[in-house]
Amino acid sequence: MARRSPTYAYVTEMPGNQVAPEQIEMIVCRYAWAARWAAGKDVLEVACGPGIGLGALAARARRLVAGDYDLACLAVCRAHYRGRVPLLRLDAQRLPFPDQCFDLVIMFEAIYYLPDPDGFLAEARRILRPAGRLLLALPNRDWPGFAPSPESRRYFSPMELAHHGARAGFAVKVYGRYPQARLTTAQRLLRLVRRVATVLGLVPKDPGKTEAVRRVLKRLAYRRLATLPPEVSVPPDAPCDMTALPLDRPDRLHRVFYAELRAP
Repeated sequence: MARRSPTYAYVTEMPGNQVAPEQIEMIVCRYAWAARWAAGKDVLEVACGPGIGLGALAARARRLVAGDYDLACLAVCRAHYRGRVPLLRLDAQRLPFPDQCFDLVIMFEAIYYLPDPDGFLAEARRILRPAGRLLLALPNRDWPGFAPSPESRRYFSPMELAHHGARAGFAVKVYGRYPQARLTTAQRLLRLVRRVATVLGLVPKDPGKTEAVRRVLKRLAYRRLATLPPEVSVPPDAPCDMTALPLDRPDRLHRVFYAELRAP
């Protein structure tokens, strides 16, 4: 039986959701990192979701195009930006662009949803100009507090991502951020509840109901929540310190890793 076409809106943090303040800081960090590479460049963000970081990229890029596969995410994005950014429905594995037309391609928190991540890496390599870059951000599956998303297919380790990136023709660097050697009691509880809910199929696929479940889980782990805005503000000097990771062994310390893949 063919696998059904997935929806991703219910696993995506949407504007108006209640999130931990550190989650907003994580979003600001990764777009601050991307914005520095985007300055004066032609930029594509694939899997942009509701477009929370597009304003920061548009303010620095020479040209910005963005897209997502999920129509619900695109509708939220279009309602906010109102034509400020060209938005397309995109299949990351079959990008509708000519060869060598972008300097920077971005995909944050999404490569693990793709049926064919190697196809996306090949497509990104194809549309990048010489010395162009692909930037990725994803959770570290080897961190003790990791819990997979319900629609995910495969999470890469830094070693695996470097291998697949090199096979697509990239030079790869991987960085870690948010080191945490031990989980708090609240984080252990949150991880347990999330895993049980996922295994038992208790995560609803209606975005509104999913947010209600998330809000309860977050209240267990965090005393204070913040409202996710439709567009984050990214100061030019926003901090985003990273630690270069070795590519010959797993990293179990950092919660998130970032990959910079450079075309020759």
